[in-house]
Amino acid sequence: MRASHMRVGIFAIAVMVAVGTGWLMRIPIAVADSSIPGQAVFEQFGAAATAAGTGQQEAGLEVVVMKIIRATLGLVGIVLVGLLIYAGWLYMTAHGESDQVEKAKGIIKHSIIGMIIVLSSYVISIYVVNALLKSTATTPWR
Repeated sequence: MRASHMRVGIFAIAVMVAVGTGWLMRIPIAVADSSIPGQAVFEQFGAAATAAGTGQQEAGLEVVVMKIIRATLGLVGIVLVGLLIYAGWLYMTAHGESDQVEKAKGIIKHSIIGMIIVLSSYVISIYVVNALLKSTATTPWR
């Protein structure tokens, strides 16, 4: 019986690795795609610099701040996905131990709440930066 549980666990890990590898291979494509969420913000930063007459190609403070926010939230998202995988592993290998099952369920619940918070903060930060750029611009946006 334990051998079948072990095979199921190994199969689940193989599926998670395959899916994770697929997502990692998608990252360069998503970066090159201009339709990803938040990309319009970066395009507006460039338009704001041109509209202000600076003519500079360097990134302004807003671009640096937005990149830091995106990088930080991305790292937190990766940690949360890692916690979900860990909790799934705990749940699969619990073998009926109620303490381990409850621990895994708690980690899953808290990870999902954390992901909701991270996604919400990302949306709010994009909204705030867009609102600030629109209020300080001298020309109308698109």
